[in-house]
Amino acid sequence: MPENNFENISKDLNTLDLKNSSNPKFKEAQDEDIYVMPIKFLEKHKKKKKNVWVLLLSIFLILIVLSVGVVFLFNEKARKIFFMSQKKPVIEINGDKEKPVDLGVKNNEKIEIAQTIKTEVKDKDGKVISRAQVTLPFGFIDSEEKPKIISQYPSKSYFMIDPRQDIIGGIYTFVPSNIKLKRSITLILGYDDKIISNYKEKDFRVAFLENGKWNFLEAQQDVEGNTFTVTLLDIKDVYTILVSKTEEILAGLDTDLDIINPDILPSTTDSDFDGLTDVEEGFFQTDPQRADSDLGGYPDGWEVINLFSPNDGALYPLSNSGTIKIYTDPIYKYSIFYLKDFLVNFVDNKTIFIPPIETGESIIVIVQENPEKLKSKEWYIKQFEEKTLDKAKLKTSIVDGIEGVWSVDTQNFYLAKDNLIYVFSYNSSLLNHLNFKTVFKMMINSFKFNHKGEKIKTEEEVVKEGEKTTQIEETKGLPKIETEIKNEE
Repeated sequence: MPENNFENISKDLNTLDLKNSSNPKFKEAQDEDIYVMPIKFLEKHKKKKKNVWVLLLSIFLILIVLSVGVVFLFNEKARKIFFMSQKKPVIEINGDKEKPVDLGVKNNEKIEIAQTIKTEVKDKDGKVISRAQVTLPFGFIDSEEKPKIISQYPSKSYFMIDPRQDIIGGIYTFVPSNIKLKRSITLILGYDDKIISNYKEKDFRVAFLENGKWNFLEAQQDVEGNTFTVTLLDIKDVYTILVSKTEEILAGLDTDLDIINPDILPSTTDSDFDGLTDVEEGFFQTDPQRADSDLGGYPDGWEVINLFSPNDGALYPLSNSGTIKIYTDPIYKYSIFYLKDFLVNFVDNKTIFIPPIETGESIIVIVQENPEKLKSKEWYIKQFEEKTLDKAKLKTSIVDGIEGVWSVDTQNFYLAKDNLIYVFSYNSSLLNHLNFKTVFKMMINSFKFNHKGEKIKTEEEVVKEGEKTTQIEETKGLPKIETEIKNEE
């Protein structure tokens, strides 16, 4: 029945006066109750329309939830971003001990997965003495080039920066350096208990190198875990852990160290403290602002001294680098490396290597008689037996299988074999600083005796045969390195 009809009937019944009606049938019904169905029960068909809309909305919401769930289940990147926002990542640096790393990002920010760089430094026996770790959050720099950390055992040049400070562990170099960061990064430096020596750990400090000086940083020290945690807002070149030397240690230093030996002339400027002076860097075509020009993991100076190229990757032969030549002596048949830009003169029993810059410096190789066939140290001590000479402090090096000895000022090296003494001398003229000390060591380490059994000619025979000019041959490979430093550092 139409809805309007029900409403009209309801209104008529409500206005009907049964008591005053003249109809006998109404009078009979006066004592009976009359019931009317409420209108709300007559609107059931309207409710059905509303339920359809609720059902459709529910299905739509369920589909959205299922879509998000599928993306989260099959998209690993989405899962990592979610979990990274819930907690900080954890790293290990000291065995089982863990430390949270602050990525410098707010909790409500979405970030990509952070990049972690780890490196370590080993001593001469191959044991790990220190380690470093840095976590780089996504978007910490504008450049796409990510910095690398190069670890190295500290060379003497680093100790010479400030003789009052001792280096704990290794040296860590960022490449590239001097980077401005958009977000802070966290650097963790760790050290081994065995290298603490007589120092107190509470005196350790983290430092970076800038303008030739050590600068200290605020750091959180974990004495139990042997670590320092530093928050960096920009990246410098070199980082390490320093400790001030005690008065007892400073008092015990002797002339075995270049830094306090007045007889040893220092080198000229070495801007990146890699062991090569800025002048030498020019001849080897290396970067004077980068300690490891080829990013091979070794300082430029160390590579040159050990006859490796500082420009061609890790442990590439210096002889194939194009920066050196090999000189073969016409009389004694020894061979030696020298920079290709040097001039070579042969006078009497001397071979003189002269740099193409007007400093008065030169490197000379002299061959003298040793009729008693004394060993290198014996021969040297005999020359100075009338002078006060601390024999225990003499430095020695192994060159081509023979032990040689250094003079006190380290500007002369003496190598004895059979009845001859080979003298290597650095002529500094009147200079107070030397430009080619590393080249000098490189030349000595490259020295090779006459192993072919060729007969040694006298100077007269050389002149007679017209061989007075120097003989230069290009190298065909790296000679076997047998250099061993004793009593040094």
